[in-house]
Amino acid sequence: MTPETETQSEAVRPEDRFKGRLQLALVAGFLIGTYCLYLAFQFSKVPPQIAGGETFHPTVAAVTLKPQAAPLTFEFYGTVRARNYIAVTPEVSGRVTSISPDFRVGGTIKAGKALFQIDRRDYDIAFANAKSVLQKAEANLSLVKAEAAAALTEWNLLHPGKNPPATVAKKPQIAQARADIAAAKAGVAAARLNVRRTVFTLPTAGRVIEAKAEPGQYVQAGTQQGLILPPGATEISVRVESDKAERFIPGKTAASARLQDEKSPAQRTFNMRLTRTNPTLDPESRYAELIFASEKTDNILLKPGRFVEVTVTEAQNTPHYRVPASALEDNQFLRVIGADRKISRIAPKIYARNGDTVLIAAEDETKILQVADGAADGLIDGIEVEILAPKTE
Repeated sequence: MTPETETQSEAVRPEDRFKGRLQLALVAGFLIGTYCLYLAFQFSKVPPQIAGGETFHPTVAAVTLKPQAAPLTFEFYGTVRARNYIAVTPEVSGRVTSISPDFRVGGTIKAGKALFQIDRRDYDIAFANAKSVLQKAEANLSLVKAEAAAALTEWNLLHPGKNPPATVAKKPQIAQARADIAAAKAGVAAARLNVRRTVFTLPTAGRVIEAKAEPGQYVQAGTQQGLILPPGATEISVRVESDKAERFIPGKTAASARLQDEKSPAQRTFNMRLTRTNPTLDPESRYAELIFASEKTDNILLKPGRFVEVTVTEAQNTPHYRVPASALEDNQFLRVIGADRKISRIAPKIYARNGDTVLIAAEDETKILQVADGAADGLIDGIEVEILAPKTE
């Protein structure tokens, strides 16, 4: 570009600048005028007119809402979690000699069945030593009793008619020998118990969540070697708004949980009951936590970490309307049709949104409402409408 051309492009004539500003002003004026007309139409209480001076009556589909006093149902999502686990912790140390094939992650164990075996040879030796100590203590008691009998015979010959002292009758020695026998019996019992503990079993069935022990591995007494999820130890955690949580009563509130069956395309449903609520709110969401337990203890599909759909039914009756979701304007307003067929817009108290149905409060348990259903043009407050055949909810 030459210097002359650049100088000419930079020079803007005053009439061009005026034309540009005029165009901008016209566009802005058009937009403002259109918006003002829109507001006037929206907030005007005067029904619109059509050609010929006739009043325009929009045609609407209507729904008749009858109040009902019944328990409300709410739909939530929950997470299955374990209430507790059973730790697989051996009570004796030693090298693992064998492991049950069921003691693997995902396996199912039976009550009283061996999970793994620890080398028992050292414990067999300790058991034998304990029994020999007991035999020695019993022999010592017999010896002390024999010595006491001989001493009493000699005492009676030398001191006829006199009671022998305790030392002559060897009463302290006999008491000590009997105490030694009691301690030896306890040692035998402990050694026998350790021998039994080399075979690790649990008194309950369950599913293996974690398994660490391997054949040949040395395990230390008191160290965890796995985790078992016992029957009935799963629960469902549901987070709800704090004001809704107050509607549910532990022990009385029923629920149903639905989840996909892993072996078929069908959904499985489980009956649940609210067992308790978390006394604290979530610090971030400020939601409350409801905890449900299954009424059956063998629901193997309720695995920790699974997501479930939960339908909760409150225990008490609450007056309410069941409203189609399509009848709500902007998801929060109802357009009520009065006896004069005129529209009035209200903002009802919404209890729950369950799919295509919304539960709203019925302030008057005897009042039947008729509301517009679906989208319709021109439904401003005060306008008279033509009603299609209404349906009832």
